Amino acid sequence: MYRLEDHEVVSLLGCRVRVRKGAHTFEGTLLGPSNRKFERGPFGRAYGLVLEGNDYRLEFAWWDWKIKPLGRTVELIAAE
Repeated sequence: MYRLEDHEVVSLLGCRVRVRKGAHTFEGTLLGPSNRKFERGPFGRAYGLVLEGNDYRLEFAWWDWKIKPLGRTVELIAAE
């Protein structure tokens, strides 16, 4: 796992990923930006991401976590 750049994170929205920080590891789908802002060093505050698993929803500061893609991107198509 490695730290991702902003543009790399955007490409993972809708994908299954594993996120890890220290002893905490979660697997789920990256849904998009969170409603919550987190401290981002000298840059002030920025919106985090939302990770949704089977029985949880995690809002986290993605720049402080290691993110690893678990599968391919799946395009969702709405039925008419």
